[in-house]
Amino acid sequence: MRFEMVGFRLPRAFGIMHANRRLYAGNLKRHGHKTTMIEAVFQAVPILRIFDVDKAKEFYVGWLGFKVDWEYRFEVNSPAYMQVSKKSLVLHLSEHHGDCCPGSTVLVLTTEIDSLHREIMARDYPYQRPGIEMAPWNAKVMEVIDPFGNRLRFNEDIEDEQPAG
Repeated sequence: MRFEMVGFRLPRAFGIMHANRRLYAGNLKRHGHKTTMIEAVFQAVPILRIFDVDKAKEFYVGWLGFKVDWEYRFEVNSPAYMQVSKKSLVLHLSEHHGDCCPGSTVLVLTTEIDSLHREIMARDYPYQRPGIEMAPWNAKVMEVIDPFGNRLRFNEDIEDEQPAG
């Protein structure tokens, strides 16, 4: 299936208006932003380098609770390219050497860091036991590192308490 956007034709798998547009627009509305169709079509999707699909699935799906939306290979033995998602967070994972470099960091803004921490700590994943730390920018931060050196830095801003009066 294909769709048109401002005169361009994009494959659905790489389109930015797919199912996530409603989630993205909903996130903007929840945070007090009025959205127009122009605003709602932009969403960055990080591409992270992986070297082993099974290890990536163990980490992203088995431990962090993502789901595999799709996986593509040009041929049976060629490198994989896949999309994983958890709620409105979408990541592309690529075994292709030219797509990106290992060791990247993705900043993930969230309002659910405590529940995410409880969720992943309840799962049996022997390679990491992350904690939540207070950052100097008044936020709770939890960082996890995938088997390929990529970091997901989850950040939840802390609301400043207003003085009574």
